Amino acid sequence: MLARMGASKDTADARCEAFREELEGLWPLAKGSLCEARKPCNRPGCKACTSGRKHHAYLFTFHKDGRFLCRHVRPEHVAELRKALDNGRELERLLVGQGEELLRELRGRG
Repeated sequence: MLARMGASKDTADARCEAFREELEGLWPLAKGSLCEARKPCNRPGCKACTSGRKHHAYLFTFHKDGRFLCRHVRPEHVAELRKALDNGRELERLLVGQGEELLRELRGRG
């Protein structure tokens, strides 16, 4: 029994180390969505707004404390936020894989 416990600890340690290595390149991180929108401004007589074109804007939407929130994103920050969102999706994929691996290991023990 002790030998089996030691083997499972070694397996868990190896899995943990492999997971850490996969995480190293995942920065910055974010969870949510980035969308492009057209919004009116509040300038009287704005040609873009009166023509119906409005103004191009980027919005970051996410859930926090059970609420759905939305934040304006400056155009110069869009590329980095997109990278963070891609990394966040990759982190989620890795976490799901860790859950599957853990369940396989637990089933193998007993």
